[in-house]
Amino acid sequence: MKIFTAQQTRQWDVATMARQQITGDALMERAAGRCFDRIAAWGIPGRLVVLAGTGNNGGDGLCIARKAAEAGWRVAVFIAGDTAAGSHGFSVNLDRLGACAISAEMLDAGNFRFALQAEDWLVDALWGTGISRPAGGWMAELIGHVNASCCRKIAIDVPSGLLPDLMEPQPGTAVEADDTVTFGTVKPAFVFRENHRFTGRIHVLDIGLDPGYYTATESEMTWFDGVEAAAALRPFAFDSDKRSRGMVQLIAGSFGKIGAAVLAADAALRAGCGIVSASVPACGVAIVQAAVPEAMCDRAEGDNALTAVRLHPAAQCVAIGPGLGTSDATASVVLRVLEECRVPLVADADALNLVGANGWIDRLPAGTVLTPHEREFDRLFGPHANSFERLRTLRSQSTALGDVLLLKGPHTMVAVPDGSISFNASGHAGLSTAGAGDVLTGIIASLRAQGHEAAAAARLGAYVHGRAADILLAERNYPALLAGEIARRVPFVLGELAAGAYQ
Repeated sequence: MKIFTAQQTRQWDVATMARQQITGDALMERAAGRCFDRIAAWGIPGRLVVLAGTGNNGGDGLCIARKAAEAGWRVAVFIAGDTAAGSHGFSVNLDRLGACAISAEMLDAGNFRFALQAEDWLVDALWGTGISRPAGGWMAELIGHVNASCCRKIAIDVPSGLLPDLMEPQPGTAVEADDTVTFGTVKPAFVFRENHRFTGRIHVLDIGLDPGYYTATESEMTWFDGVEAAAALRPFAFDSDKRSRGMVQLIAGSFGKIGAAVLAADAALRAGCGIVSASVPACGVAIVQAAVPEAMCDRAEGDNALTAVRLHPAAQCVAIGPGLGTSDATASVVLRVLEECRVPLVADADALNLVGANGWIDRLPAGTVLTPHEREFDRLFGPHANSFERLRTLRSQSTALGDVLLLKGPHTMVAVPDGSISFNASGHAGLSTAGAGDVLTGIIASLRAQGHEAAAAARLGAYVHGRAADILLAERNYPALLAGEIARRVPFVLGELAAGAYQ
């Protein structure tokens, strides 16, 4: 899914009205209706409290309030701003609200606090994509009052106060939503770690906007969701065998960290490659053979850490790094792999730490997939103050090196050498657990061995990894996961994508 700026989003609305020959009122009615349907799918609150501004976003909120009242919900409406200066969409829906005998309380600088209960759901419809400056004055105080409440907060299109196109730290204050229900596509500001406290969970609604405009409009930023993932997945051929499905050579593990090799090997097999050959030190052979009997195990040189490794001539992908350790002898193994590997390479964890410590970044083979978390990223490319700075470095370094860079975190970023970048739609905080990165390495290496291009393997691997965690969260309703459990859900995700039952 392409990520559009606020201006592109508004132009998309205009194109839709022109090509479908509908009014702005009709499009607002459609959007609000689908928004209410999504909210209603979550249950029924004790009371739906709609906080509306006087622009079109406020019009959406008033329309949602009317639909909730028609469904028999308890509804309260508060309007902030000068109703006489309201947009056409706002005014139309204010009249319709009055016709349904729903009264609205007007808020102003002298009266903007209202009671919110824990069982309430607050719909934030103060401002949409048209906001051009930070919230100030009593409106900023109003947002602070809302944020202080413990009720569930649902932002419509954009959390009020969040500048939707700003790819820098946000000035001022914004509504801290639990959920953001946005129309058509994701906005640029949504994808950054620092803004997650404003957006909460992101839900993109299809409101029937014109597909022609979407196709014709360019964007270098992509929201990689289930639709994108299903399109990227390459199904097995009917006559495939284990060799044609690809072989991964996994170079991993050291004393006390053999579990990382186990997790990566298991995940690679569950992601569909035909063979995994694990190159581990002597201390890990029996562990890997017992934990993942489906994997071959190559007893490489070294008792407690790898000191030499033979690259397997039949491997279609080499994955190096999980639990590897950072001894000088192991560093020589990493350097040799960088210099001699002639098949797709996935580098993670201690392999990246050794690359960063020794200044070997330029020795990575072109087309390598690097999968650092933020601390590993900073060891490779220097310190960064925030994810906005890391995005710029991610993009420039991918282009300069000719490699695919995957930066793990909320909405994992994947940069490719052509300058485009994607943000992952799946996953949650439960992925911040020991070994989860090793599972991701195994998945990506498996996809590479199966023939997926580097960019597709990184993007698809991140989505599958996050979606497996989403399935686990739905099973237990709490984001405390084990990495091995994530790997075991990988085939279910691949089955979803193959069947078109994506999220």
